[in-house]
Amino acid sequence: MKPVTNNVASVLLFFVCLSLVNSTRVKDNNSNDDIIDETCAAVTYKNICLEGFHQENPTEDLKDGSERVVTAIKIASNNGTDIALHIEQSLDQSKNLKPEKKKAYEACEANFDTALKKLEDTLESMENEEYEKMKDDITSAIEDAKDCESGSHEDPVLSKKTKMFCKQCENAIDIITKFLH
Repeated sequence: MKPVTNNVASVLLFFVCLSLVNSTRVKDNNSNDDIIDETCAAVTYKNICLEGFHQENPTEDLKDGSERVVTAIKIASNNGTDIALHIEQSLDQSKNLKPEKKKAYEACEANFDTALKKLEDTLESMENEEYEKMKDDITSAIEDAKDCESGSHEDPVLSKKTKMFCKQCENAIDIITKFLH
């Protein structure tokens, strides 16, 4: 009977330890949740901000404002990468596209390559503490995305994704502005 008792005790001890670890983890996430709520309260598109931060599920401590900026840029960049993939897949099927639609996708692809590069530049500007340049880079990324959006009306999925990207970039600008003040 002792082996069974030892096994039960071991299992119970394991679950007690596991619950302690999980309760600590929940506490850490809640502190980030409060910071996320505070951060997103100050942006134009609050729901998009909250959704993006919770999907990104940052493991870093967001008390540091620069981590919030990096996470906001990462959210926009991930969406931009998804858009670039959608464009690439559409171009791969270009045999079925009308010439004007193919041309619009090619222009959009160039715009998003530039927009994603601008987001990379934003992170580099942050490392170099060139904060005004960060805003300029994100604003430029938004302009490139809007150029893409203006030519994407025949593709509702692309149009919707580019609008979301622009909103995420605008949220990043709001977060940068708050970080700077």
